[in-house]
Amino acid sequence: MLRPRDGAHFGLLALCTGGRDRGSFALQTDALREQLDRDLRVITCHAPHLRLEVALTDLSAGMRRSVLHEDLIGPLTATWPAICWGFDDDRQAGRGYYVDACFAINARRRDGSRANICDGGLTDWTARLLADHKERLLISGLGGEHLIDVAAAELAVRHAGQKHD
Repeated sequence: MLRPRDGAHFGLLALCTGGRDRGSFALQTDALREQLDRDLRVITCHAPHLRLEVALTDLSAGMRRSVLHEDLIGPLTATWPAICWGFDDDRQAGRGYYVDACFAINARRRDGSRANICDGGLTDWTARLLADHKERLLISGLGGEHLIDVAAAELAVRHAGQKHD
């Protein structure tokens, strides 16, 4: 029998990358590129049929937008051309929690809705913990069970559509 809190537990692939600031937002863009690439490899390995989009949010009042576009979106678009890349300037989730930049990886369903598969961003946790403003930390979480559920549902819709054709 399922108890009310049983649904609150789920599997998560959590990643974190920390280090000292090298200047020019280089550590942050390298970490973002590495984690996004890893997350996309996991997702496409297990659910290659999903249509994916990556939405970046510049939380720095526009100061990081050009470097995010040139040093992150540009190289990742070359590596992942089938994925829709862009900025989500309207994102409210994570403001005050993440600093400088955050991202979401979403699956686009056939009905046009989106299912969030992965979320992450830069935090100031290590800078505060170590009392050192040069420390940087990027965290992300990919919902494994949610990925399986979304992928299975999209396959079911695809197969149902093929039966009617």
